[in-house]
Amino acid sequence: RRNLQDRLQDQLEDFYLNQNFSVPNANTAARVTSIFFTSVIFGLLHFTNAIAFRCNPILFLPQVVHATILGLLFSLAKEFSGELHIPIGMHIGNNTIGWAHYIKESL
Repeated sequence: RRNLQDRLQDQLEDFYLNQNFSVPNANTAARVTSIFFTSVIFGLLHFTNAIAFRCNPILFLPQVVHATILGLLFSLAKEFSGELHIPIGMHIGNNTIGWAHYIKESL
């Protein structure tokens, strides 16, 4: 099984090769582009929290920006490690810290 970033990278590499990029340049361009797109998708998916909490989506813009930046870090971790469990662990850690802060502030 392949994840979204890997499948997107394969498609983009074919696209760049069809645009007469050399193989190494097509590979690099596909890697960078797939990291960027998956980060943006990760961030945009956090707009669904506005639906879940029945809030104005504008209130969630800071979370979306934060999630996009973290998505970039998670994508880079996946790209460099080659494994998905590293960014999953990073995401769990981030959410744990966020919830702990929320609980502490609400007491």
